[in-house]
Amino acid sequence: MIRAHTVSLRSVPVAPTGALPCDRPRTSAAWLVSAAALLALGCAEAHANPGEVGSGLYDLSVRSDGEACAPGRMQGAMGRVGIVAHDDVLNVAVPDAMTDGLARLSLARVDGFHAEVEVGLEGCGGARLRRTWTVAAAGPEQFEVLFSQSWTGLDGCLAERPLVAGQPASDCTSEQTLEYRLAQACAAPCEVRVVGGEARCACD
Repeated sequence: MIRAHTVSLRSVPVAPTGALPCDRPRTSAAWLVSAAALLALGCAEAHANPGEVGSGLYDLSVRSDGEACAPGRMQGAMGRVGIVAHDDVLNVAVPDAMTDGLARLSLARVDGFHAEVEVGLEGCGGARLRRTWTVAAAGPEQFEVLFSQSWTGLDGCLAERPLVAGQPASDCTSEQTLEYRLAQACAAPCEVRVVGGEARCACD
């Protein structure tokens, strides 16, 4: 079972139990995350309008569009995840660049359904991780998100501390497509919930 936690911007994260979205963000201790570092830059034009995407349970898979990092980033089937579409905001589960788990991210229409985050790496002065997400294709049965991550300034990291989980050995860029295929719609008054790490559609 893939565990969900929050490493996102402007997002309303998933809690271990309860309805999505929730209201208490959390950040990974492996990163130096500050308000200044979390940049929802937006202003980029998305490649698709996810207006037809609805809340529900989706099967997530990841394919590589260009991998220059070693070790390589996660690929393949990632399991079933909860997606919440509400008020021009798409709240999605995405791979966490620093662990084998999933994180939550909100993509808003006002930002062109595009988001960018740049963070520093704790204990590794000057090292940065920049990530971008953009909805690239969307329909009522499936949608895709382009995911890019760029690692820079890693040359001195090994001298300062061992590599942390998910960190490549040297500067690199990884380009991926996140594919979401609808398994079960979850329309109001029902809502997507995560209970015991498992996404469900609850109607009580």
